[in-house]
Amino acid sequence: MALRRLISRTNAARMLDESTRTIDRRIERGELTAYRTGTRSVRLDAAEVEALAVPMEREAV
Repeated sequence: MALRRLISRTNAARMLDESTRTIDRRIERGELTAYRTGTRSVRLDAAEVEALAVPMEREAV
């Protein structure tokens, strides 16, 4: 079983150039899976976050 690389909501927001509130909305909609690692600590799978960063298609020049 491969270990997940878990990151904070803040780091996920930085990776996607979004606010932490937007990350929370993505969790609520089921777009991201949240993992509780303590009584208040929430972490996200870095691979899931990276999968949301889709490259833009080039426009014809």
